[in-house]
Parts: sequence; C-alpha cells; structure tokens
Amino acid sequence: MEQDKKSKIVVELGDLEERYGFGCAVVVLEEQLPESFFQSLTFQQWYLIYNEAPCDSTLKKAALARMTELADTFEQWHTVYKILPRERKDEALAHMAEASDATFEAWCHIYRKTTHEELAKVALIKAMDLAKTFQEWCFLAKEAPLGSDLESKALAKMQELAVTFDEWRAIYSKAANNGHLKDKALAKMKEISRKEGI
Repeated sequence: MEQDKKSKIVVELGDLEERYGFGCAVVVLEEQLPESFFQSLTFQQWYLIYNEAPCDSTLKKAALARMTELADTFEQWHTVYKILPRERKDEALAHMAEASDATFEAWCHIYRKTTHEELAKVALIKAMDLAKTFQEWCFLAKEAPLGSDLESKALAKMQELAVTFDEWRAIYSKAANNGHLKDKALAKMKEISRKEGI
C-alpha cells in the first residue's frame, strides 16, 4: 500500500513538473513528498522551488537555507546574494570571494557591492591577480586608493599594455600627481598623433 502511494506521488509529480515546472510541482505536492525526496535535491532544484514557493512560507525559507548550504560556485553564491535579505548580503559576498571559479569581473562585482572595507580591499587585490587587459588595469587604477601600492602597480601595468592614443590619454588623466608619468604619457600621445596624423 505504501509503495502504491509513493508511486502515485512520483507519477503526479512528473505530470505536474511536465506541465508547470519542477518548482510548482513540488510546491503543490510538498506535504505528500517524503523527507528523503527533499534531502536529494540539487541547488538548482531548490532555486526553482524558492521561485515558486509562497512568500514567507516554511518551504521558501527552507529552500533559501538549503541553497545556502549547497552553494559552492561563484554563480551559485551570486544567485543566493540576489535573494538574501540586505542584512545578510555580505555573507554571500564573502562566500563568493572564497569561490575558486571567481573571475576578474566577479571580484569587481564583489568590490562594488560590499559594505565591508576589508572585503573590498581583498576584492581589489584578487581582481589585480586576474587582470590582463588595459581596460581591466585602468579600472583598478581608478578604484585603487590614491597614492597606494595598488594604484602604482595598476599604472605600471597600464604603461606596459598601452598602445593607442586613447590608452595613453587614460594614463595621462590618471597621472595627475605624477609629473614624470604625465610627461611620458604626453610624449607618447604626441608620438602617436604624429604617426597617425591625428
């Protein structure tokens, strides 16, 4: 008898999922589903449930809690970040920072969003470790504290990578308090303008 009941629920879940999606099917059948069913769900399945569950329901809260337990990639933590209440967002940012698959863009996102000064510093340093292009180094030079080692390193990398007039112009603009660098950038701009007839 118990096996028949489980089979019926599985069929019903499959039918509802096919017609309305996984999240909706679980929300509708929540009370009939065994605990073992919920134990085996993936992050993505919990996310689908979260999106369908009624606001402030026990199921919605459980879905968020399980997502938080299961998240282990930057993208999963970014998903959690977007739905966490404001007072818990830095928790997700910290986990995003620990994710091994975080990219330059990911670290910049953490830097822009965090309210914790220490996490912002870590994010800038991690972004620096991953920066490759002139534009990435330009962003870091702009965001680094004025006169800091981070700013100096970013400006040095910008000089290594600069090729175009616009790139040297960006260095010229950023080198406000560095007369030597400003002169070097201006000389490069003049040289490029002569070559290209600007």
